[in-house]
Amino acid sequence: MSEKSDILKEISDLTKKRSSYKGQVTTFIGYLSSFESSSPPEQRDFGELELRVGRLDSLYAKFDDVQTRLECICDDVTYVLEEREEFEKRYFKTLSQAQKLSQIIESL
Repeated sequence: MSEKSDILKEISDLTKKRSSYKGQVTTFIGYLSSFESSSPPEQRDFGELELRVGRLDSLYAKFDDVQTRLECICDDVTYVLEEREEFEKRYFKTLSQAQKLSQIIESL
């Protein structure tokens, strides 16, 4: 393989990983929505919420590694940076909502 085709393959692989991470945030958003609208707060599974938040925390480091590599090798850096901005907005907003919910449940 040529160097260019190696880079294109790496970009493709990294893009798939990034999509997976974005999908995991979307899945967590769905869980959080159902968690917020389910039974009374005192009956909710706080332990599961904590575990899921922990998993979400570790997801950012994985995303950042993949995203940084894409930023280093892609020609269209503007598009790649927009992807980072979009992900970070969703990620931090979701994490903040989950932490607020945890605090509410802990105070019960």
